[in-house]
Formats: sequence, structure tokens, C-alpha cells
Amino acid sequence: MNPDLSCLRGWILDLYPSPEGMVLWLVDETGQAHRLAEPFPMALYVGGASRALAALEHTLAARYPRLRLARARRFDIFLDREIEVLEATAPNPIAYRALFRELDVLAEVAPRIDDHGLAVAHEHVAERALADAVELHDVLQ
Repeated sequence: MNPDLSCLRGWILDLYPSPEGMVLWLVDETGQAHRLAEPFPMALYVGGASRALAALEHTLAARYPRLRLARARRFDIFLDREIEVLEATAPNPIAYRALFRELDVLAEVAPRIDDHGLAVAHEHVAERALADAVELHDVLQ
């Protein structure tokens, strides 16, 4: 059973992706270890010509039924304007990595892929504001 994260203070022992989403191991002030798991769907965005996006959407929907696919508009910093993109949301970080590898293979179909460039653990911390929910201590001191 996951304890209420807002009540825990301690040291982060580990944070890693799993089929559940993200798993956090925390050692509290009494030395008790806590395993916290939460769903963590992750999205990436693919830009390209509308026809190429439609073909990619069809291909991904057939191969990955648990993938959420939607059209969205995102700001492209290189073009300095909003563009239409295909948003592909994987149910967890493990599936996200597999999706990213698949899209890398299909790069000639839709060459503009944005995964934010963050490691999964960093993205989780940033999105969940985990650093604010847990009092961090410098383990090295």
C-alpha cells in the first residue's frame, strides 16, 4: 500500500520507470523504506505533413492499441510558430521507450520527433514536483 507522499520526509533511495509507471523508493527519518508506485503516461509529439501524420497515426494505432493518439498544436521553436503534431501518449515509461525506438525507425516518414530531451526520472520529478513533496537531504554529507 502506498503511504501518502505528502506526509513522508526522508531520502530518495531510487526512482525508476516500470510497467506500473514510476516507482520511488524513499527511506524515511526512522529508516523505514517505502515503495511508492504511480501511473505515469508519457507523451511525445511528431510533426510533419498532414498526410504523413495520418499514415503514422494509422500505423501506430494498428501496432499499439494501448497508445493514445491525438492531433494537437504545439509551438515549434525552430519554425517560430505553432504547427500541427501527432501526440502519442504511452501508458508508462517502458512503453514510451519502445514507442520512441519505433519512431526512430520510421524517421523518414515523420522526421520531427520531440521527447523534451529529459531523462524519464527528471521528467517525473519535474512533472510531479516531487522535489517539493519530499524533503531532500544530501546523502553524501
